[in-house]
Amino acid sequence: MPTQRFPTGWLDELYSRADIVQIVSAYLPLKRDGRRYWGLCPFHHEKTPSFSVTPELNLYYCFGCKAGGNVVQFVM
Repeated sequence: MPTQRFPTGWLDELYSRADIVQIVSAYLPLKRDGRRYWGLCPFHHEKTPSFSVTPELNLYYCFGCKAGGNVVQFVM
């Protein structure tokens, strides 16, 4: 059984403080459209934005290559 490296409370605080839009915007330009932000996916080549960032959920998802996750997974 694997052990957790960081306490759950610490991770919860990290996720609540991290602004995924601000962090992703440091890597690629995002444009707001409704509740989501859109941009070109950094994980594959594309001409039409399919990379979505949802600030309420602190998640990203690419409808092209199916990459997705939270703010820590994006940085990794």
